[in-house]
Amino acid sequence: RRYSLEVLTRWLAGMERGRQPLSLMMLDIDHFKRINDTHGPLTGDRSLQQLADILRARLRTQDQVGRLGGEELLVILPNTTASGAHELAETLRRSVEQMASDSGDSSAPNMTISIGVCTLEADTRLNPEEAIDRADAALYQAKQKGRNRIETAEVRVVTTPAAAPHESPRVPPAAAGSAPAP
Repeated sequence: RRYSLEVLTRWLAGMERGRQPLSLMMLDIDHFKRINDTHGPLTGDRSLQQLADILRARLRTQDQVGRLGGEELLVILPNTTASGAHELAETLRRSVEQMASDSGDSSAPNMTISIGVCTLEADTRLNPEEAIDRADAALYQAKQKGRNRIETAEVRVVTTPAAAPHESPRVPPAAAGSAPAP
């Protein structure tokens, strides 16, 4: 978790300078405890390894994955728009869903994932914990709405208004040259 926060902090700082979006995905294996309880911890470990293989095959070299706890993963996607992040999330979701049938092993557990996506634009001001909380809230929504789905966090863009140039008071044209009112 600490390493993920450090990486995210660096990317957030770079995002502001480079004016590029940054997307986060919180990803969780649905009913992972049930997989462990029904099929045993070795099968659970294999499921995590298979998920890691899918991530390695689908992510770019600059993308970062960190385990935040249990089977919950944070994926940091630099220079990734909301639509790009959602498209990738859908690809990951479908790949995991098809994993058991593609393996040809009838005893392999069916596994699905839920994903929360959060995209930050260059003018969004969130610290790493706030950004993770937004993606985590979207993940929670995905789980509440039935699992094996993607939900997107609403992130309000916080901008600092540009300072208005100093303007000197203008005298209305009709008042120019006229005497002040009594």
